[in-house]
Amino acid sequence: MIVQDCRVLIMGMGRSGQSAARLALQQGAKKVVCVDANPNAPVVPDTIAVYGPHRKADFIGGPGGAWEFERPDFLVLSPGIPPQIPELEAAATAGIPILGELDFAQRCIPSNLPVVAVTGTNGKSSTAWFTHQLFEHAGLNSALAGNIGRPLSELAMDIASGRTLDVAVVEVSSYQLESLGQFHAQIGAILNLTPDHLVRHGTMERYGAAKMRLFENMGPDATAILVPDIPQLPPDRITLRTNAPTLRWIGRQPGLELSQNAIVLSGTPDDGEISLENFQLPGAHNRLNIGVACLMAVTAGVARRALNLRAISPLKHRLEPVHRESETQWINDSKATNIESTLAAIEGVPGPLILLIGGQGKAGADYTRLRPGLAASAAAIICFGASANEIAEQLDGLPIHISSTMKDAVHRAHALKSEGTTVLLSPACASFDEFPNFEVRGDVFRQLAKGESQ
Repeated sequence: MIVQDCRVLIMGMGRSGQSAARLALQQGAKKVVCVDANPNAPVVPDTIAVYGPHRKADFIGGPGGAWEFERPDFLVLSPGIPPQIPELEAAATAGIPILGELDFAQRCIPSNLPVVAVTGTNGKSSTAWFTHQLFEHAGLNSALAGNIGRPLSELAMDIASGRTLDVAVVEVSSYQLESLGQFHAQIGAILNLTPDHLVRHGTMERYGAAKMRLFENMGPDATAILVPDIPQLPPDRITLRTNAPTLRWIGRQPGLELSQNAIVLSGTPDDGEISLENFQLPGAHNRLNIGVACLMAVTAGVARRALNLRAISPLKHRLEPVHRESETQWINDSKATNIESTLAAIEGVPGPLILLIGGQGKAGADYTRLRPGLAASAAAIICFGASANEIAEQLDGLPIHISSTMKDAVHRAHALKSEGTTVLLSPACASFDEFPNFEVRGDVFRQLAKGESQ
């Protein structure tokens, strides 16, 4: 993409917006204007920051706006901003191209760099992380980017500065897919679809449609990997297309099938069995995630014999062991921000459990779904944060304790623990009542578990 001498508007100054602004400057943009409704948003040096209430002239040019009588050549949209807002509609009406951050970043990356993309409600971060590790252990120069925490624009800057890569693994969210543009992958997977983000998407059908956009720009030389039998993920949206990508299945041939001890691949360049004997991470969800990672790696050309499952480490903040004292294990699963993730954690971690659950719950969350697993394994359930009382009410009859903050909850866990227990932080809630993100929540938990002051 030619950015040099262009006028670029960046909307939304979270991590993705900041990275896109720096990439635009690196690529030689003539002028970079950044807008954010938050008057205290971070300022990127050498850009024009227009923070606070939006003005139409800041988007399309005109008197009194940041552009004066000019107009931007294109707009880069951060994923946290819904694409249907009036300011963006005005820009589109004025003929200003609107690019999502992934689209903008990929246009600044060499077109021959293979991209492997993963989405889904749950497991996408772990699957992307596992896939990246498989590539690295097989001797490929791999990079991990996207929704997992490092914006793709940062990777584009690295490549422009001389970094050489064989493959990029990109985690993609439904918010990013709403502004897909021309972004495309050589291999793409949708792992699952369960109720989440419905405040933004409205219905499961619209949520599923956003996920299915991952395959829109993939041609016949690409591979689309899909879980079957989810009505909101209709495979005919792929198969009925002209020049459709090759379709592979999760849990069905051709694609990936799982047993207790092995992964079986079919329809790949190197079909056959991969033993799970050396895979150390607990839980059926992790076996499925590593299975999809193996399917993508082998589809990308890695030989089965080069897949080193013993070397796979857990994703930070996802069932991450952070402390052991005597016979008590402390596990950080701060990334579990919905009930499905916490269900998987309860299943994958041996009891007896002391579960720390809470934070900023999502509207309509049904915590009673956790009751069967907790009834079988929980020695104590410590509810904390803004949704503590709501969770406690739905889990009434189980061994419930209530704490106001996560710090208080960890202190109570220290008092309740005994030999052989596992203390599991798996909140099933967002972090925003106490923390800026789940990463900070997990880091604080790690320190508190070790008895370090906070």
